[in-house]
Amino acid sequence: MVRSLFVVFVMLAGLVLLVPRGDMLRAVIDPAPVAAAAVAETGVPFTAPQDLPDGWTATSARFGELGDAEQVWQSVWTTPSGGSIALKEAVDAGDDWVRRITTDAAVSGSVELAGQSWEQRVDERGQLHLVRNTDTDQGVLTTVVSATGGLAELEVFVPALRAVTVLD
Repeated sequence: MVRSLFVVFVMLAGLVLLVPRGDMLRAVIDPAPVAAAAVAETGVPFTAPQDLPDGWTATSARFGELGDAEQVWQSVWTTPSGGSIALKEAVDAGDDWVRRITTDAAVSGSVELAGQSWEQRVDERGQLHLVRNTDTDQGVLTTVVSATGGLAELEVFVPALRAVTVLD
């Protein structure tokens, strides 16, 4: 019996050693239906990136509460370099919400992307956050775009943001 258990153990150990253990792959999703549903429900002109170059993949999309804001559209994208970019938008969210979303990141200046001025913030971990407020019929839409990879990836992502259209 001990010999049989030893053989089974050796086979299991061999299988464990043979199975590759790279980074966990995130599921690729289509954020369009979630974004369209958020716009249809609220009438808020939420945005999402359109026509990003190859290598960009959406891994998360959600609409609901986040902190003090009740109607938050958010999505997460994996960049070609393996970093991530998070997009969060809320109406009349306020400064406290922005501070929480950006993990108390300090304002470090501003940057112009796609003809729009964005407040630039950097948190203690060095993560970059861009913040922009836009007046809409529903109130002030606050957009926060956070990147682990820095400004170069945001220079691709932010200009690709377009108003979401409601699916028929």
